[in-house]
Amino acid sequence: MRVSASSLVDTVARLAIVPLTIAQQQRMIEDGIVKEDSATELLRGVLVRKDRSSPGEDQMSHSPRHRLAVFHEGDAQAG
Repeated sequence: MRVSASSLVDTVARLAIVPLTIAQQQRMIEDGIVKEDSATELLRGVLVRKDRSSPGEDQMSHSPRHRLAVFHEGDAQAG
């Protein structure tokens, strides 16, 4: 299921989540709040944990399901 940017922004607003800027994320890394090599990503102002792995595997590795989803996303954008 693909979520539009506007619906994500609306959801964040309803949840009273204060969006982060890239500068704020970088400051969190500098201050040690977020590890520089952590499995996190700033997506549209929301810091989310990346977990593309299979259960029990390294969180930074890509599972076969993740690779398949990326492959199909590329097909959808190309077509």
